[in-house]
Amino acid sequence: VVTARGAAEPVILTPATLPDATVGAAYAQALTAEGGKLPIVWSLEAGSTLPAGITLTGSTLSGTPTTAGVNTFTLVVTDVAGVTSEREFTLTVN
Repeated sequence: VVTARGAAEPVILTPATLPDATVGAAYAQALTAEGGKLPIVWSLEAGSTLPAGITLTGSTLSGTPTTAGVNTFTLVVTDVAGVTSEREFTLTVN
């Protein structure tokens, strides 16, 4: 589910689901946003936590996960006009 706040044109996030990660193995997943007015800034919603060892840099989740588990977090994109959109993701680390 994508939720838009603040203006008429929502920003849509992809991919639909994140591929699984493996403890101790490098992980990288590019994210894309469509719509809105460039530039787009990505962030982690307050209170959300990425899996241990994974970071969000620009529009890419990457790193080497250190702990197995199912992790749910919310990413937010904000365009230059201040329009925001958020999406909940789940990343399973095996």
